[in-house]
Amino acid sequence: GAASGYSELWLKQYNFPQDCWAVIVAKGDDNGNLTAKYAQYAYFFHTFTPEDSPWRGKLWYSFGTSMSDIGANGAAGNNGSLGKWPLVVDELSGMTRVNRAIGSGGIFPGASHGGNVKQNILACPFDVDLVTLESGLNDWGSAPLGEIGDRSDATYIGNFTQCVEHLTQNTRAKVVLVTMVAATFERDGTHRSPFFKNGYGHTYRDYLEAQIQICHMFGVDVIDAMARALNDGRKTHETIVDTVHFTDLGGQIYGRYIWEQLRRIPPYPPLGQ
Repeated sequence: GAASGYSELWLKQYNFPQDCWAVIVAKGDDNGNLTAKYAQYAYFFHTFTPEDSPWRGKLWYSFGTSMSDIGANGAAGNNGSLGKWPLVVDELSGMTRVNRAIGSGGIFPGASHGGNVKQNILACPFDVDLVTLESGLNDWGSAPLGEIGDRSDATYIGNFTQCVEHLTQNTRAKVVLVTMVAATFERDGTHRSPFFKNGYGHTYRDYLEAQIQICHMFGVDVIDAMARALNDGRKTHETIVDTVHFTDLGGQIYGRYIWEQLRRIPPYPPLGQ
């Protein structure tokens, strides 16, 4: 299992739950020599199966950036498939996921990605059970924020509003916003301040708060994982592989938080019922 190679005695000393599996992390003075002084800690994950899922057998369209992108290599502007959390939801939910996330993508046409994620959103078919949307990570540096009520192509809020309006009016899906972490580390490995502002004078969180407000206006559910899935103490090099993308462990933590919230959001019944 996931805990293989680690002492059962060690796991029992830490009251390893029988219905869980664990990821064991060793932190030491010399990471290349585990005979040196080091400490172990574990993340315990409860076991779920798709049989427990209210979304089992449903069709899911996933829109977003590299944080959500699984298998879109070759798409315009794509810089790699680095998504981790959708794989966790795949395993636990029993849904069929259609990836429409694009690494380095976004919804703002004025950015280098040309609004490629927005183009995917506007092409979303009607017959979909679930749509998840994460947005803003790549647009934050290039798009002015704008004002609530704007529907123009010239601001982030304008483009985001267009996307949410289209999804709620032109699909039968339950639409869910999922917020993502911003850059957690600077290039030198130090933590980035949450008060860091872009060239327009806004924090990343300002863009997320605007998203949340717009989603509430359209009746869209919100999973604010950025605020609740990983606190700053858990944003470490064990959970974040570079400045922002998840390791396998980070993906497990984030994905399981998202699934815990998503499984509490009931799917719409079939049309006509």
